[in-house]
Amino acid sequence: MPQVTLLQLLFCGITPSWFEMVGDTYWMGRKLSLLRLSRRKQAMQVFAMVLDQGVREGKLIGNPARWDAVGKVKFPKTKLSDEHRYLTVDQVLELCEESRDYGSFIYVLATTGIRVGEARALNVGDIDLSESKMRISKSMSETGGRLTLGPTKTGESRTLVLPKTTLAKLIPLLEGKSIQDLVFTAPQGGPIRQANFRRRVWLPLLKVTGNEGLRVHDLRHTAASLAIKSGANVKVVQNMLGHKSAQMTLDRYAGLFESDQVDVAERMDKLFADTDCHENATKTSRITLSYVIDNPKPFANKGKDLVAPAGFEPATHGLGNRRSIP
Repeated sequence: MPQVTLLQLLFCGITPSWFEMVGDTYWMGRKLSLLRLSRRKQAMQVFAMVLDQGVREGKLIGNPARWDAVGKVKFPKTKLSDEHRYLTVDQVLELCEESRDYGSFIYVLATTGIRVGEARALNVGDIDLSESKMRISKSMSETGGRLTLGPTKTGESRTLVLPKTTLAKLIPLLEGKSIQDLVFTAPQGGPIRQANFRRRVWLPLLKVTGNEGLRVHDLRHTAASLAIKSGANVKVVQNMLGHKSAQMTLDRYAGLFESDQVDVAERMDKLFADTDCHENATKTSRITLSYVIDNPKPFANKGKDLVAPAGFEPATHGLGNRRSIP
């Protein structure tokens, strides 16, 4: 299949079939198929807006990037397994041990699910040791080597309750610092540079531990999986990760919640097994009542008997002298 740039797509006969070639399309000099799903979606959204302008100016009849009447963008298809990779507890601990100076940084990412930029922007004042809580209200980004402090990805703040083990990793990093100092810094001081961290720490660490291909962002997915395995519901995971909605959390981690249905069923069985009436509750029985009651209106219903009522059901005319009531 030939390679094509987005600019070439704009000036040729564009049809919806072109978007099946999204894997061979280039975005800002990089092949889309080599980018993660979120970046590919961003590229398609921008391109769809460019084509919208072409429609408004009369240069295009329609926008093939939008595949329905609502105007949704046709995103490239991908499998969840291609995007999410989850680590076990032992794998997380191994990464922390081998990374040395960055062990606490990796541990916090893998147990809280905060974004890398949010972790890099944490101040000492964001950690409440008495309440074991952490406030996430900002994020640090890096463009062309220049650091910028801004809001979180969703623009909203959130507060997380920290596990004791996570808090224990943070306490040594807070000693001797003021509330405005960064929690996580490079070994020589100063903020953690994402490019340097990836090149000098992360990639060598993956080779040592045999986790080639693992992304730093996968620590966020790992935190979500560990929380769900610990019994967290979707709303807890949503707040933990800072998602806009619970639906977004379900869309990304639906498979993990479904796998917990077996555990839920087993726990429910245990709840009933611990009660005194469990034996009776698991048995089925049928009680048959057979008796005749007096007719309250002997003249109005002459020659007819009534079947005894069950519960609040009113008495009804029977078909004979004796009937069974289940």
